[in-house]
Formats: sequence, C-alpha cells, structure tokens
Amino acid sequence: MDEIIGPEEIAVFLEEAEEQLQLMEENVLRMEEEGAAPDLLDEIFRAAHTLKGSAATLGYSRMAELAHGLEELLDGLRKGRLAVGTEVIQALLDGLDFLRSMLNEIAEGKGEVDFPGVDKATGRIRALVEAVSAAEGQAAAGAGAAAGSGSRPKPEPSAPARPEPGPGAAEVQGALYQVSVKIAADCLMPAVRAFQVVMALDELGQIVASDPTLEEIEDEKVKDTLTVQVRTRAAEGELEEKLAGIADLDRIEISRVAVADGVDSEVYPDEGGLSSFSGGSPSPSPDEGSGESRVRRTVRVDVGVLDNLLNLVGELVIDRTRLEQVCRNLRVLEGTGELTQDLDRLTANIGRTTDLLQESIMKARMLPIEVLFRKFPRLVRDLGRDLGKEVEFMMLGQDTELDRSVLEEIGDPLIHLLRNSIDHGLEPPREREAAGKPRKGRVVLSARHEENQMVITVEDDGRGIDTEKVKKLAVEKGILPPDVAERSTRDELLATVFYPGFSTAGQVSEVSGRGVGLDVVKKNIEKLNGSVQVETWLGKGTRFTIRLPLTLAIIRALLVRCEGEVYAIPLSSVVETVCPDKDQVETVAGRPVLVLRDEVLPLVSLAQLFGLGQASYTEPGAQEDQEHYVVLVRVSGRTFGLVVDALVGEQEVVIKGLGEFLNDIPGFSGATILGDGGVALILDVPGLLSSPNMGAVGEG
Repeated sequence: MDEIIGPEEIAVFLEEAEEQLQLMEENVLRMEEEGAAPDLLDEIFRAAHTLKGSAATLGYSRMAELAHGLEELLDGLRKGRLAVGTEVIQALLDGLDFLRSMLNEIAEGKGEVDFPGVDKATGRIRALVEAVSAAEGQAAAGAGAAAGSGSRPKPEPSAPARPEPGPGAAEVQGALYQVSVKIAADCLMPAVRAFQVVMALDELGQIVASDPTLEEIEDEKVKDTLTVQVRTRAAEGELEEKLAGIADLDRIEISRVAVADGVDSEVYPDEGGLSSFSGGSPSPSPDEGSGESRVRRTVRVDVGVLDNLLNLVGELVIDRTRLEQVCRNLRVLEGTGELTQDLDRLTANIGRTTDLLQESIMKARMLPIEVLFRKFPRLVRDLGRDLGKEVEFMMLGQDTELDRSVLEEIGDPLIHLLRNSIDHGLEPPREREAAGKPRKGRVVLSARHEENQMVITVEDDGRGIDTEKVKKLAVEKGILPPDVAERSTRDELLATVFYPGFSTAGQVSEVSGRGVGLDVVKKNIEKLNGSVQVETWLGKGTRFTIRLPLTLAIIRALLVRCEGEVYAIPLSSVVETVCPDKDQVETVAGRPVLVLRDEVLPLVSLAQLFGLGQASYTEPGAQEDQEHYVVLVRVSGRTFGLVVDALVGEQEVVIKGLGEFLNDIPGFSGATILGDGGVALILDVPGLLSSPNMGAVGEG
C-alpha cells in the first residue's frame, strides 16, 4: 500500500474525512436536541459508512474498525433497538473525537497511532450494541418457549431474482433516469466514490437498480463505470448538480428512460447488468435534451496555486496604477492629443480587465463562513455542560463568504468570545429564573457583509457588564489612573476589558479568571486590520462586534504625505479627514487636542512619532501659515487625530510583507508600491498608537 498511496491521495482522504466527521458531529448534536429522525440517522450512517470505506481502502484499519462500531450503533438506532439518550450521544461524540485525533496524527505524518482510548471507545460502543442484542436474544427465547409445540409458521416465499424497490418506493413518483458515471482511472478509492454516487442519488429519489449492486460496492467489486437507475421528481440538472460535488468522476451521463404508453418502462438488470430493458434501450425524451455526457465543472485546486494567482493579480494592480500615472504625466507634457487619448482608452480597458480578474480570483478564494462556524456547536454544548449552564446556540449568516486567509485567522478570537459569553455572560439556570429569564440562555453568532467589510457579532442575553465594577478593577489593576477613570466615558471604560491581565471573574478556573482572552482577541483582530467593539446592557446581555476586511492581500487605503514621505492608512481605520482652523487646536494638560463638533480629540503628529520633522502646528513655535491635515482614526472605541502634511488620495494598494527582519516593527503592517514606482509603508494604526513613542497620549 505504501507504494500505491502518495501524499496527494492522503491529502484528499484527510479533507474528505474531515468533512464526513463534521457532518456526523453536526447531525449527532441535532439528534440530541430533536430525537432520532430517520433522515438524520440516514445521513449520519452514510457518512460513517463512507469514512469506513475510505479508511479501509488506505489501510487505516483502526479507524475503519471504530467507524464500523459507530455504524453498528447507528443501525441499532435506525431499527429502534436503541433509544437516543445521554450515553448513546456521548459514545458517538467520543468516537468522533478519537477519529479526528487519528486524522490529526495522519496529517502530521505519524501514521495511524494506536490510541489507548480507542479500545475503550470501541468497547463502549460494542457494549451498547451487545446489550441490546442480548436483550433481543432473551426475548426471542422466551417467545419460543411460550410457543411450545405449536405449529410453526410457513416459510416466506423466496425473494424474486430481480431487485425489489426499497421501503416507500410506491410513494416515489416522477421520471425514471439512467445515470452512468465513469470513475477516474487513477482514483484510489473507486468503491467509496461509487457508494457516494448511489447515496447521493438515493437522497433525490428511489434507486431502482444499479450495476454493480450496492452489495458488490460494499465488497469493493467496482469497475471504472457505475450505472444507476433512479426514479425521482428532481430535474436532470438537479441530479447533475448533486453528483458534481463528488471527486474523481471523469464523466457523468444522464438520460431519461423512454416512455411507453404514458408510463416509464419497468427496468431491472439481468445477468448482464443493466444492458436489457423491457421497454427498449433507454433514450432521452425530446423535452429532456440530448442526454450527452455531463462532465464535471469543478476541479480541486491547491491553495498555493490560488495564492500565486493572487500575487500575480497584485502585480497587475501595481502596474495598472503605474500606467495611470504615466498617462497623467503624458497629458501634462503632450496635452490631449490623439496618442494620449489612445493611451487613456487602453489604460481604462486594462483597468477594467484587471478589476474583473481580481474579482474572479477573489471569488475563487472565498469560502462560506459556515466552514468555520460549523465547529462551534460542539464547543458550546460541551462548555455549557461543564459549567452547568443551559445554552441555546444560534448561528446566522453562515453563507456569508470571506477570504480563506482571513477565515483561518479568526477561529481563535471567536472561540475566546464564545467562551467569554458562556462563562461570564450567561447566568446559571436558577439565577436566570430568579431574574425572570428563561432557564436556557441564548448565544447568537452571526455574520454579514457591510460595504467592503465582514461584520461578525457574538451576542448573549446574560447579565451584561457592570461598568462601575470595570472602573474599580481598572484602577485596582493599574490599568487606569483614578482621575482618568473618573472622567472616562462608558465606551472608554468598556475598552479596558481588552487590556492584558483584566478579568472580572471572581475565581480562577480552567475557562477564565487569568486575564487572558479578550486581549488576545483584540491583538489578533487588529493584526488583520480589523477592529472589535463591545456593547453591553446591564442585566440584559452583551454584544461583541468584529469588523474585518474581506481580504488581506489588496485593500483600499488613504495615502498621506508627511515630511516628504508617503504613507498608506487602511480605510477600515479612518473615520474622516479634516483641515482644521488654528482656533480649533488647543492644549490640554500640555498636550494638543482638536475641538471638533464639541468633542475633544487627542492629536498625534505622525512626524513626531517617526522622529522625522521639527515643530508642527501642534507645538509652540509652529509656522502660522503652514497648512496641515488631520486624519481621524478610531482605535479601541477612542478617536485620535493623526496630523499629516497633505492628503494624496484614496486607492487600492497591494500589501507586501516587510520581510523577516522588519516584520515585527510596531506601527507598520506592510508596504506597497505606488504608481510612480516609490514604496509607501502601510500603517498599523492600533499598533502605532500603542507604541512607546506615544507616551501618555492615550491618557489625555
């Protein structure tokens, strides 16, 4: 097997196995809430069977054995021999945990590690199944003894040679289709692919016949071609779309079986498979098209290929900006002649093409946030049980799409926020009842798009945050001086919950109390050029709102000039820009502030922060006739004014890394190449305003 199985096959197996495990876990949690509905059980059983076949094909016998044990347990539930209860649900979840641990070991190149706990989990599953079997055996023996010498029932007639329709087939109506699928020659798991095809079609209707049969597929007696006949109300396009998600299929052919006397021909395979039909050879009906081959329109693409394409698009964006600059320079030198107009038209066309290419590549990198969200119901369930709290967990906007590079980075912050909501936010059931609330607390995780940003909220209906308690703790922990705490606004006090070491927990536990959590959330989100804010209502609940860019590769930024250098400020941090009059700038406690619409905002000179210039108009001795601009930015609920010399304009910029030696410099998140070929540093506004050069500006 080692000579046959390569890294690509293992990668495909790991990806698909994780999908099957996630599907099983979601449905097991649904089953815990809703009961053993037949459709739920069937879906879990199919996933377990597929995983077992894939693992066995690649030689992972321990994994296949455990998956088989889960199958037996699920079969007991399907047949009504077992009831959904705490022990059964926990046995299923424990089995899934061990399967996922095995996958992680395989992904790390360690092979299938023999976990000691696997035997315990498998034994627990088998004990449940055997207990039911033993009870059935005793019941059967008792029934036989009671029957005594009574007459035995006559044996049932033997089943017909041709396959009988499954339960409920009489109710299944619609057209009869023949689906022929060619499995790729290099497919390592043809039996698994064939099983997935049969199960996918079974979900849309009633399987009438298949070649090879389901039993042959389970015994891995699979050729490179699978032919299935299915009676369904679904349209041909729905069948095609359903099969398009299955890997390793080279060709999909779908045709409708010919109609005789207004009724679809009755079709069963003889010894030659599906080659003979009582109503003649299958042919497409006029209204169903020609029945030509349906080739899959999706392919698996390595993430590295998409990353490389995005980098190339980034270079095109830079060249487009450079070309626009050349056009502007040419108009200044040559006027609006014919050559200049031709170049303008060419530049506009290249710009449109580049925009479309950029949009297409970004769509290819987008994933629904459901990929991340689907991991959280289990976490919420287990944490609620550990803390003795009843939790109703809701997820909204799961189809909202986000760049996979951003998606990979926000998992940990969301876990922190969910744990915080359940541990700090929700009250114990008795306390909620005493407050007139339902015993079960609610936590809502939602996602949506707002302009060019992704907005994710984590909201609970718990006790809320007491700002007076926050003020007291902030002073006790030395986060805020007493006088600053007294004059701080509600939003400014709430912002202190993101400081390192801050915690409102009364005692240290495995979940909270160490002051580690929300500060990690803030740092990780700000690394993504995002922001996080908190709103709270005492006794009613708390909401955390995260705002993120849709991608980390190309962003819109405001270009500013300071002491001859150009800098880029991400628009996600910019509130507005102003050119204030001198009488709007005052000094409070020795520090400059801007008075704007009756609000006093601290001013920070970008030149001073970087040690570039001399006195600015915010200092004594500044030139009276020198015009400056202020860029208002918002950080952790507070607004600051960045003083710059000029506003260059707004444009899309491609983020380039600063390299290994410069990457950790606070205040910068990267660099970009401008239209004139120059390099502009991209400011990390939160990091910049927390740098040592800021001094005590934030306390003003």
